Amino acid sequence: MSFVPDLPTIFLVLLAVVLFAVAAVKGEGRLGEAFKATAKLLGMVGFRLPLALMLAGFLSQVMPSDLVGNSIGAETGLTGVVIASLVGGLVPSGPFVSFPIALTLFKSGAGIPQLIAFISGWGIFALHRVLIYEWPLMGLRFTALRFAASILVPPLTGLLAMALLEVY
Repeated sequence: MSFVPDLPTIFLVLLAVVLFAVAAVKGEGRLGEAFKATAKLLGMVGFRLPLALMLAGFLSQVMPSDLVGNSIGAETGLTGVVIASLVGGLVPSGPFVSFPIALTLFKSGAGIPQLIAFISGWGIFALHRVLIYEWPLMGLRFTALRFAASILVPPLTGLLAMALLEVY
């Protein structure tokens, strides 16, 4: 098995090299601080990422493909987009879990517009974030206004994706 880097990987490597060079030139201990910050992030993510990937792998084996296809498959149209938007908002996780779940849904028969609505729903609604941070910190009025202002965004992203897929 050989590794062929894709465009995002090449971009990240180039960006890391450029930022490394800038930090090295600026001096003043910035390179050491950058490595400390890197180690801290690696400590946070280094345990979660393999768990998230395992979760996605296990989920791909137990997720009933017919349920996914019937609920949020490409043929489900607006109904599937709305369901995917709502389900995305209920996924209590960060990107390390949500994107592998989206990949699993895709491999189980979810349509692309429905997946776009799922990711949009996860990013905008995120019920776990609302209950833990937004409502307690910002108050019910703010939270209700934000929900009212953004409730149509995930379904609209799915519908726009449907329209774009028809064109392309």
